This record gives sequence, structure tokens and C-alpha cells, in this order.
Amino acid sequence: TGDKESKQLAEPWLLLDRGAALFGFPPATSGRTPAARGGHAMAALGSAALVHGGIRGSKWLADLHSLDLDTFRWRQVRPAGVAPSKRCYHSAVTVADEAVVFFGGNDADASFNDVVVLRTATASGSWRWERPETTGVAPAPRTGHSATMVSPRHMAVVGGWDPSNTVVERAGRKEAGDEPT
Repeated sequence: TGDKESKQLAEPWLLLDRGAALFGFPPATSGRTPAARGGHAMAALGSAALVHGGIRGSKWLADLHSLDLDTFRWRQVRPAGVAPSKRCYHSAVTVADEAVVFFGGNDADASFNDVVVLRTATASGSWRWERPETTGVAPAPRTGHSATMVSPRHMAVVGGWDPSNTVVERAGRKEAGDEPT
């Protein structure tokens, strides 16, 4: 767009060289770079880094982009199925380089507690959005939380808050009036 915000946010990303424990600028990227944004979810999947959603100014986003980490080429991905709604401050967790689980986040009106899976290891070879049936007690809707796989079958969701509600969940207890955790 050429505005100052885009130049400040879209360009400076850093790559950590784990062997040298040093952050540095990666090679120049090619392809269509995603619009500058904040509050997006990002996950590594094989040799790709996926970026989903986020917020740009007052516009919530639902697009999905993939950066090939071998060629540093961006592309927008449009999997089959029903994508997550526009949202920011949600989580994305990779499961065995076969799928990415997206959870929570918020838009202008509400926080979410839905689970949406991006399945990349399909029989047809194409990527697909899925909405699995979940069981048990669902976590409260939340945004700004953290999530990680704690076993091959279990994902932990910790912290976060619901800006439209003053009740937050902490270690299974709900406490009124708490600040974000």
C-alpha cells in the first residue's frame, strides 16, 4: 500500500539460527508478501512457515499464507473446506507435520473457543480445513493465549482473556474481575 505502517511491519522479520544462537535477516523473499498485520498465528509445517489471520488497523483478516523456507517464496493458500472466521490473537499448533490446529482468538465482537484443523496430509494431496467434533468441557472463549502439543494427542491451552467478559479461567477456576492472564 505504500504507507509508512506497511513498510515498518511487513519488512523486518528475523530468522533465528539455532546453531549460532543468533538472530539475523534471512534472504530476500519472493512471491506475494502478506499484508502487514499483528495478532496473526504462525506455525512451522515441514519446510513451510504458515501465517493465518491477524488484524491490520481495524480490519480483521482470515487469509492463509505459506513461506517456503527453502526458497523463501510466499504464496497464498486457499484450502478446501470452511476456513476459520476472521480473527486475531489466536493460536496455531503443528501436529506431526500433518496438520495445524487453530484455536480461539477474537474479532471486533467476540472471542472464540472453536477448534479448526488445517489438514495437510490428505489422500488427495490437497489441504483441507476441518472442524473436529470435540468432547469434554470446552475452554472458555479466549484471545491472547498460548498453546502447545504436550503429547501426540493432547494440546494444552494456557492463559488468555476475553475482552468482552470480565471472567477469566485460571487453572480450571473462573474468577471474576481478573486482569488478563
